[in-house]
Amino acid sequence: MPLLVLAQTDSTTITLGQCIEAALNNNPVIKESGNEVSISGLAIEIAQSGLYPVFSAEASGGLSGVYRLGNNYKIRRCIGEPFTPVAKR
Repeated sequence: MPLLVLAQTDSTTITLGQCIEAALNNNPVIKESGNEVSISGLAIEIAQSGLYPVFSAEASGGLSGVYRLGNNYKIRRCIGEPFTPVAKR
């Protein structure tokens, strides 16, 4: 059975430092360890966030149609009818 060997024809020379850098940048174990460090840091931030004070506010509003703008008129109006203020009883 013949053995076929393909050789790279590019004659680019790289240094030992470049080889080590490429190995470190492409090593999946090192990448996974870096991700675990990031996750641990975020978990610490989440745990510490429980120590901060919590502020909350709530507001609501509406318009009832009975009294508008603080006047003493009750407003009774149906769609299509002209505006006629009626004095408060």
